[in-house]
Amino acid sequence: MKVGEDPKKTAGIYVHIPFCHKACSYCDFYFSVQKKYIPTFIDAILKEIELRKDFFQNQEIIQTLYLGGGTPSILHLSHLNKIYSRILNNFKNLKLQEVTIEANPEDITLEKLHFWQAIGINRISLGVQSIHEEELQFMKRNHTNNQTLQALELINKSDINNFNIDIIYGLPNSSISKLEKTLQTLITFNPTHFSCYALTIEPNTLLNHQYQKKQFHIIEEHYLQQYDFIVKYLDSYGYHRYELSNFAKTGYISLHNSSYWKHNPYLGLGPSAHSLYDKQRSANIANLHQYSEKLHSNELPIAFYEKLNSEQIHIEEIMFAIRQNLGIKVHDLPENLLLDWYKKEYIYLENNKIFFTNKGLMLSDSLILYLI
Repeated sequence: MKVGEDPKKTAGIYVHIPFCHKACSYCDFYFSVQKKYIPTFIDAILKEIELRKDFFQNQEIIQTLYLGGGTPSILHLSHLNKIYSRILNNFKNLKLQEVTIEANPEDITLEKLHFWQAIGINRISLGVQSIHEEELQFMKRNHTNNQTLQALELINKSDINNFNIDIIYGLPNSSISKLEKTLQTLITFNPTHFSCYALTIEPNTLLNHQYQKKQFHIIEEHYLQQYDFIVKYLDSYGYHRYELSNFAKTGYISLHNSSYWKHNPYLGLGPSAHSLYDKQRSANIANLHQYSEKLHSNELPIAFYEKLNSEQIHIEEIMFAIRQNLGIKVHDLPENLLLDWYKKEYIYLENNKIFFTNKGLMLSDSLILYLI
């Protein structure tokens, strides 16, 4: 340990706020468009915060708070204030360096921005996805490009200067020129971070239904072409890739997400939220009413526990190392996979370590299954 280094491990808290204005076609997270149940949710999560106040038992320093969803920006300011205040009043060792709220463009107002900043939120993650109207309509997004531009102008006028923009690539009928226009436009607002996700067709989504009905087609090679372009284009503007989907200016990586990749402990609050502590992973019930009923009875709304064994932890560490392209040891790959992946240009060797090409990174979630 270095002189002056704090020996305590850092931790994070995630709050899942499951309400949305409408359902996006690709989303498989737990959410609800029944906003009339927001008061029920608020009562329940305030109770869960109280019941979970001793979750961190070894004086871990809580460094990050992440308000995700769903669409947290949908909440009335009084509701958000109740959640934030209850967390501040119940958890020890809160030394928050990064407090993030996920938001959609249609929700951004100067009043909200000033309030968020006043209570301690210092980072915004804005769900833009695209600036092209036909792509927004395809994804069933609830905002227009004009609303995106207005939201970004307001953020630039606020005191919150650390903000991420989410985009989705690999959309049907998309192209490098469309993608370049999206990035070119968004970069003018000087975001500190980009999260770029490949369009993924999840089983229980409208997108999957449309795909099965052959209402659109996916061209696999477009994913790699567009990902290659994103990596090079963002790098030319000073956004360093530090994880498969995440790009940041110097000093602006996501502390919260980086903590996940380090296997640091975290507490998930809200329906469907996951937690990790002392090699034990757990998940809350992914149903608002059942979640609320449990808490009304002073019971934790946990759906399952999983005690991770040493092999699982090792595999996850390899997976996180791959996604961050930190390099993995040669002996972590069986020789047959090493040769096969090298021939397919998934990997390259450097300083006796294995690194993944853009092609390999794009396939990393499926490639890692060969190691399990």
